[in-house]
Amino acid sequence: MKYNRVLRNKKPQLYGEDVKLVQNELTKLKIDCGAIDGYYGNNTEKAVKEFQSKNNLDADGIVGPKTWSKLFEKNSISNNEIKIVCIDVGHGGKDPGTSFDGMKEKDVVLDISLEMKRLLENKGIKVIITREKDVSLDENTRLNIVNKSNADIVISNHLNSGKGDGCEVFHSASDGRGKALAIKISENISGDLKIANRGAKTRLNDKGDDYYFIIRRTKMTALIIEYLFMDRESNFKLLRDDYKYTIKRLAVAVVNSIN
Repeated sequence: MKYNRVLRNKKPQLYGEDVKLVQNELTKLKIDCGAIDGYYGNNTEKAVKEFQSKNNLDADGIVGPKTWSKLFEKNSISNNEIKIVCIDVGHGGKDPGTSFDGMKEKDVVLDISLEMKRLLENKGIKVIITREKDVSLDENTRLNIVNKSNADIVISNHLNSGKGDGCEVFHSASDGRGKALAIKISENISGDLKIANRGAKTRLNDKGDDYYFIIRRTKMTALIIEYLFMDRESNFKLLRDDYKYTIKRLAVAVVNSIN
């Protein structure tokens, strides 16, 4: 969404998707604006003033062209910004995810996630992971781990089905930095594994909000990576013929994208 109006705290309170975008971006910058509800109230004004003060802008709590531009000028996450990564390991326990030829998604994404954790920690990045073994996690438990992690980004690992081809990465429709990172990750996976690049994607629900809960309900930039299609022979062959190598290459492609 482009800048199209001045946002300020007044009565009746301003409401709109542009306010929600500002609230979402402030939250990702770890500036507390309260609920991301689309209403420009006292908490949002206070958060805007904090952001303005940190960025040498007039701390008036008004989102005009200069504040909007500064808030959304960053289109990617620089390497030195990422100190903590939360890895969400898809499915687990009684939820196997998709399966093909005896191989289960929950097991493959766990191996990818553990290798990713090892690689990130070797680079000095702190890692929080939602599971390190085959256990069931409900939505609230998973979200509680992620939101308490204080991570800069969360990466949710999955495999696809439906006989498509290649990798795709989902990001929030309101997160420009997430989009840039999703593009980079999908390009790296595609290039390294020589599979199709389905690109960076968003999906919205009937309310116009992000569809996936791990993106909609987390406090930081969140990405869902669908590495490949298990029911596509050319994709599955990579896992079947050289499992350990493929797992490592997938993890390396992501880690190299964020650090």
